[in-house]
Amino acid sequence: MGAAKNLARSDGLSHLSRSATQRRSRVAPRLGLRSRSLLIGLITASLLMGCGKSSGPQRVAVDGAIVSSDKLIPNGTIRFLPEPGNNGPVAIVTVTDGLYRFTNENGPYPGKYKAAVNLELDYSVLVKMSSSTSQPPRMNWEEAVTVPDQQRATLHFYWPDNDSDNDSPPNEESQH
Repeated sequence: MGAAKNLARSDGLSHLSRSATQRRSRVAPRLGLRSRSLLIGLITASLLMGCGKSSGPQRVAVDGAIVSSDKLIPNGTIRFLPEPGNNGPVAIVTVTDGLYRFTNENGPYPGKYKAAVNLELDYSVLVKMSSSTSQPPRMNWEEAVTVPDQQRATLHFYWPDNDSDNDSPPNEESQH
């Protein structure tokens, strides 16, 4: 190893290796600055591109009423369950005094769904509702529905009576 060292020095290459090291130390800060500037530029560009509006499907702000026996139902929940072929997520929201409201952040995507409504009654309301009929009220109900491809939609549902599932009028849609 000593002979190789002496050989390098005797060839006059030792000054090249020193000057290359010196050059690297002078160039390294500039490359670091360039690299940092490039990195900051790339991050900024990717953030700006990521903040744009998505080209995929957008959630729909859906609202409406749920009516049974010509009255708004009391409290409950409504879920939009995607039908086969619809890749959208399940959307769920509470029903208060017969009204529900999804926003563009929690609403369903456009497409075909099964709307599932569940009553959530306290005991006194349940007794009051059941005293007027021979049967207790239905606690859940489902209907096929299509959510339109637009920003807002109103979908009203008519809860069928206990006696018949087929006497209810079809779902009414009104779009904004």
